[in-house]
Amino acid sequence: MRPPLLLTLIAVASGLSAALLWGTEIPLGVAGEWTWPRIPFSAETLAGLLMLIPAAVVYVGWVAWASQWLSREPGRRAFLPLAGLFIAGFLWLTAVQTAVPGVAGLSKAPFVLYYPRSSGYFWQARYEVATTADFLAGYEELMAERDYLHIGTHPPGLTLMFRGLLQMLEGSPALQEAVLATQPAAVEAAVETIRQNSQSTSHVFNETDAACLWLWTLLVQLSAAAVVVPLFLLLAERVDRAAAYYAVALWPLVPAVAVFLPKSDVLFPFLSLLAAWLWFRGWRRRTVAACAAAGFVLSWGMMCSLAFLPTAAIITLWTLLDAYPGWHEDAGRLRVRESVRCLVGGACGFFGPLLILWAFCDLNLFAVWRWNLENHALFYDHNVRTAWKWLLINPLELTFAAGAPLAMLAIAGVIQSLRGRRHLPLVVAMLTIWGLLWLSGKNMGEAARLWIILMPWLVVAAGLLEESGGLSQERPRPSRRLWLTVVAAQMLVSALTVTRIDGFHFDQLEESAAAADQTALRGILTGSVSGSSKSSATSQRSRPRFLAR
Repeated sequence: MRPPLLLTLIAVASGLSAALLWGTEIPLGVAGEWTWPRIPFSAETLAGLLMLIPAAVVYVGWVAWASQWLSREPGRRAFLPLAGLFIAGFLWLTAVQTAVPGVAGLSKAPFVLYYPRSSGYFWQARYEVATTADFLAGYEELMAERDYLHIGTHPPGLTLMFRGLLQMLEGSPALQEAVLATQPAAVEAAVETIRQNSQSTSHVFNETDAACLWLWTLLVQLSAAAVVVPLFLLLAERVDRAAAYYAVALWPLVPAVAVFLPKSDVLFPFLSLLAAWLWFRGWRRRTVAACAAAGFVLSWGMMCSLAFLPTAAIITLWTLLDAYPGWHEDAGRLRVRESVRCLVGGACGFFGPLLILWAFCDLNLFAVWRWNLENHALFYDHNVRTAWKWLLINPLELTFAAGAPLAMLAIAGVIQSLRGRRHLPLVVAMLTIWGLLWLSGKNMGEAARLWIILMPWLVVAAGLLEESGGLSQERPRPSRRLWLTVVAAQMLVSALTVTRIDGFHFDQLEESAAAADQTALRGILTGSVSGSSKSSATSQRSRPRFLAR
């Protein structure tokens, strides 16, 4: 695809997405089943967008300098450019959340993490787990209670992480104080609201709890920014380093990442890409240690969520295709014995921790996963979903969630790679698994959040476009001006999307707060009442997951 045509498509898709978000009231989803609410425009919104201009200039400037540095110094390590991109990405995520007015901005973090109806893992770790040993031993029995919301559809990993943070902070007052000292004013105000609401309940909320919520927020955002490292390492083995850097610079600008911070969905991409890079590297170089490490990382991911299943499937399918003669230039030199060692190492890394948990903690994760799948299926028995509608909506929602420029680049990269038959194992694996997930109907709603773990693969596809000769007009170096234009467009789309989409249905909370009904507000947050839905039917059918999952 010629660069002028591709840039035209990006401009058109970006303009249409912005017009739909800001110029219409068309439901973002399927009306009566699930929709994302819009954040109303205000003077604060405009001020926030204007304040992002300096951050945008700094970000694009760094990407321009670092990519040139990589082009001029091909023999140097990429530590400095990657470290700078990691920091720039973290700062951009902070800035773009600050630009969002009201509770949907930075102050959302404590509310999202604390109250059980938005996730429930902190609540479980803080108020429902007596000892870790009893918690793990009784987890299968807990899953058998058939909770089809957050807890019932997840393994115990997230709760264990919160419990670990709470214990660490309790044992280190100095660390607790240091964490609390970094809280922005908006977060402090949200924490104070939680503290006041908790005074009339039996659930004590103390400084350790406040520090835990903010530390988790920081760690999730740091992990989101850190995705650029394994993503670059994975791409740099396939394309020019400067081209890989340009593509990876799009990741912190993915709108869904900022919208859904600090949910655990934003934590998963780092573990997912780390496992994938370790496996790809270990498999190609026949390094058993790297393959075992990949299995271990994937094992921990599956301890947290079944969302890692598609990642495991992509890795597995890629391995099978890569081992098949004719798929790549090294097929003739395939070393069977070393390949078997790598497979055994990966299996040991994955199954070893699971067997240890089973033997010493009486936790059968295989049974837990079965319950998780059954409980997830039960969700659709309680919530109306029309499969064919979501089959059409999910790709559109993905485009908004990932950003139109990145989505267009990814499509072009896949097409170009298939035409040129470059990196077919990787491209076919990505297409097949994501296509099966889409057609399966497992995500009838909330693809913008639930598919975050797969969105780095869009960056991979976008990077492969350069290697296939689909964006550069001069070889072998990538076209600097074209890439910077795409980065700037993605940044604009990200800002317009993040300041417009309410990912947690805070509009209902604000309605209750405006009515000065603190009892109703507490009920909404804890899930004891249905909130301010317009009708009881809508409340039962399309209740926001902030309230219902």
